Amino acid sequence: MRDVTLLDGRLSASRAGFGTAALHHLWRGADRAALLHRCLDCGVTHFDTAPLYGHGLAERELGRLGFGRRGDVTLATKFGIEPEPLAERVALLRYPAMALRAGLRRLRRGAAAARPRDFRAARMRLSLDRSLRNLRADRVDILFLHDPRPDDAGIDDELLRELERVQSEGKVRAFGISGAPAACVAIASRCAPLGGLLQADVGQDAAGAERLRAAGLRASITFGHFREALVASSGADAAAIVSQQTARAVRGNPDGVILFSTRRPQRVADLAARIDALDRAAVA
Repeated sequence: MRDVTLLDGRLSASRAGFGTAALHHLWRGADRAALLHRCLDCGVTHFDTAPLYGHGLAERELGRLGFGRRGDVTLATKFGIEPEPLAERVALLRYPAMALRAGLRRLRRGAAAARPRDFRAARMRLSLDRSLRNLRADRVDILFLHDPRPDDAGIDDELLRELERVQSEGKVRAFGISGAPAACVAIASRCAPLGGLLQADVGQDAAGAERLRAAGLRASITFGHFREALVASSGADAAAIVSQQTARAVRGNPDGVILFSTRRPQRVADLAARIDALDRAAVA
């Protein structure tokens, strides 16, 4: 697995990255640890997480396994969408809280379960400090705004100054936006430094990459490639869909990080090998 460079060579990460949004679906800590270590065995050393994922469980799992202290690992986390406070503090409430929210999403098609977002500078610092404690780390490699919308509170010059301050303090190596391409374009147009490092949800917007290019922007990290394949994962054509989507991801993002998420160690190995093989074929 090759490394790719981000931010004009100031940051490097593995070509394939692992997203931890679904890590909490593995109930046993031993299974979560085995999955994360399988990533390392396959050369996947970039890990994407957020306070929301498992209401803090994903960050704490990475911290428990010492990923925040490994020099060969890059960690990206986020701020702006808070975990449920009780579910974060009381492990027994974590899964009931997530089940309730999932039920509300199905019942009201997401309206009732929409989470408030707060990107104010003071909230960012509190969120970052909590993430560092969870990760048992002195710094994170990337801090992203978590799925922001252009009209969300706090995306302003004060936030930029505070992000630059935590960067100068050594708590963060880089910062940017993780979300829908259209939102990335809108926010970067008025807060240009946030557009320097983008993690774009290409599964939401088929024309997303073109939107970014038209605005003079580029997504160094992309995700959402495999949603269609995951929906069809119980069908006979799942393997073919995964193969097609992987080839499309490699073509669409030839020099950045391709994020994926799974609960199956074998799928980690398969996807990492497929991405690596396609990269090798492209330069042969």
